[in-house]
Amino acid sequence: MKENAEQLLAKARKLFQQERFAKAELAYRELILVDPKNAPYWLSLGSSIALQGKERLPEAEQAYRTALQIDSTHSEGWYSLGNVFKLQGINRYQEAEKAYKHSIELDPDYHSPWHGLYVLYNELGKDDEFRVAYQKWKELFSKSHR
Repeated sequence: MKENAEQLLAKARKLFQQERFAKAELAYRELILVDPKNAPYWLSLGSSIALQGKERLPEAEQAYRTALQIDSTHSEGWYSLGNVFKLQGINRYQEAEKAYKHSIELDPDYHSPWHGLYVLYNELGKDDEFRVAYQKWKELFSKSHR
């Protein structure tokens, strides 16, 4: 019996939570076959791929880019793309910074891209930018975890 989309989504989420990322990837790929224009499926696919190792980051980047082609206003997608850029090394830090900043433009109260920025600025030794980003992250993080 073929699973319906709701069952498959529940299965994919459970596999992801269990850190069974290869199996979660397969489930998200099945969901995409059912609904190829669903940006959250593509984002979850990207995350499932990215968490399988650095060698898979280009595939994760493509999944995030596909999600953002479907919905360019998805702040989490821009944040995730920024993470992929950052994880690929210093030669992609400028792209990471742009992606994080775009995520912030879309959702100024989303604390995660501020975290990405402060880590990035710390690694680059940009002390002033680091302090600003860190303070903003700390403020937003504490608001969201009350």
